[in-house]
Amino acid sequence: MIGRKKLFVDIYSEITDLIKEYTDGTFWDFGKETLIENAIYVLGRAQTNHNIDKVRETIESGKSFIIVSNPTEGADTLKWQVTELGLKEYNVQGRMLLIGGGDIESQFNHLQYESFLPQIFDVPKNKNVYEYTDDIYNTTDKPYKFLFLNGRSRPHR
Repeated sequence: MIGRKKLFVDIYSEITDLIKEYTDGTFWDFGKETLIENAIYVLGRAQTNHNIDKVRETIESGKSFIIVSNPTEGADTLKWQVTELGLKEYNVQGRMLLIGGGDIESQFNHLQYESFLPQIFDVPKNKNVYEYTDDIYNTTDKPYKFLFLNGRSRPHR
């Protein structure tokens, strides 16, 4: 619950685990949800796309608040998505919120969330290596004389 509003989140949303302690429930299919008045619904990209008519109806009615979450995308992709889906005006008017990565113009009602850095630190080995990054970059005697391309050939390399 946020304030006095119940919070429901799309089980497939990339932020479901991050906000689970605040949620009043999850859903698998927004199209089949019986909406609760004054509730907040967080939808991922797929749920938004598949249920765009219900998303628009919900926003237009003003009975519930919609948050479209797509944090793994940058600002340009997120703006393109809401424009293509016909949601940009609702967002600019403050009738819905976007959650995404990257810098976005202030006209958009937007919460910036960096989704990649927390994922990197979820791997214990990465936490240990991070402690030595200063040693790696500040060392003048570098013992390695090769470029490792992550084991993949690339056409531009």
